[in-house]
Amino acid sequence: METSLVGGKLQEKQVQELSKQLHSLKSNTAPLVKKRQIMRNTLGNYREKMAEDERKFSKTVSVVKFTGSTSLEKKSIFIKKAAGCSTQNSNRQTDDHRTQNTLQSTEQAVCISNKTESPFKFNF
Repeated sequence: METSLVGGKLQEKQVQELSKQLHSLKSNTAPLVKKRQIMRNTLGNYREKMAEDERKFSKTVSVVKFTGSTSLEKKSIFIKKAAGCSTQNSNRQTDDHRTQNTLQSTEQAVCISNKTESPFKFNF
């Protein structure tokens, strides 16, 4: 029906009737009985045609097979370097203050040296 409207080969009265019928078929508030009447009057026995189409498409649907993708098994993990340095500092607590201070100073030195070795660059 929509394709015949777009084709432009119909008279004005036919175009008005078809647009009115399409509007009532698409509306949610129109009663189902009215929609059935419109379908029967314009398309004939539409239920048989729908059943035939369903039989055609059910054969093609049964042929389609889905296989699982293997890419879902591999997942990447992103860890920030700055987060790693700060968590290492907070997680290590020992009773010996000297050991703790030396560990923290070496970890901070590693973090600082990593920051100074590579300059900041925008990655667009």
